[in-house]
Amino acid sequence: MTDFDQAVEKYGSLVFRIARSRMANISDTEDVFQEVFVTYAQKQPVFVDDIKARAWFAKTTVHHCRKLWRIIGRHMAQSLDDTPVALAEDAANMDNSSYIDLRNAMSQLSEKYRRPLELFYFADLSAEEIARILGISPNAVRIRLSRGRTVLKNMLE
Repeated sequence: MTDFDQAVEKYGSLVFRIARSRMANISDTEDVFQEVFVTYAQKQPVFVDDIKARAWFAKTTVHHCRKLWRIIGRHMAQSLDDTPVALAEDAANMDNSSYIDLRNAMSQLSEKYRRPLELFYFADLSAEEIARILGISPNAVRIRLSRGRTVLKNMLE
């Protein structure tokens, strides 16, 4: 098994969970997944430990999600005719109304609270790992997680 195959096997679920939490549908999620591993194959980064690797994959995934959203935003006016089809595809990929409610509430959160929540719950990163990714202290991460959960809870009630 090559290093690339090992990376996909080890970090693929992390990348997929982050991308799925940030993208509107499964095909965009798969596009981001592919782009992250193409970047990995091109750059061939060497990581000191697993924490650095997870942080790199998380940051790269978020970067590619933002990049795709910018592209989608530019072409949104051109694809208005496809909107009913896209919405039907999204609805088919959703499990239940609770998941839809959660995604809607998460999308309404400010970036300050949304990013730590996504990294903590969808990427299974610790407060220390999130702190390194966001460039803030672990205590600030814990505060943002707590406040974000409170805001999210109020939105869902």
